[in-house]
Amino acid sequence: MNIEFWTKTNCPRCRSTARVLDDRDVTITYRSFDDEPGLVDEAKALGFSEAPVVITPDDAWSGYRPDKLIGLPK
Repeated sequence: MNIEFWTKTNCPRCRSTARVLDDRDVTITYRSFDDEPGLVDEAKALGFSEAPVVITPDDAWSGYRPDKLIGLPK
């Protein structure tokens, strides 16, 4: 499974999400709000207002969402 993970530095929710993703059997494409200023506009256009943003083939969400992360393959 391929996942896009949009993150920013010094973000506790991003670090928590990254720890869970690292334990899953997924391929992660990292994108940084710090390195790509236009990414904020992309997130807002998708209806997201907080970091991180996680996009899977079947779902997308923002913030630390253990309820969503638990469903990813181990």
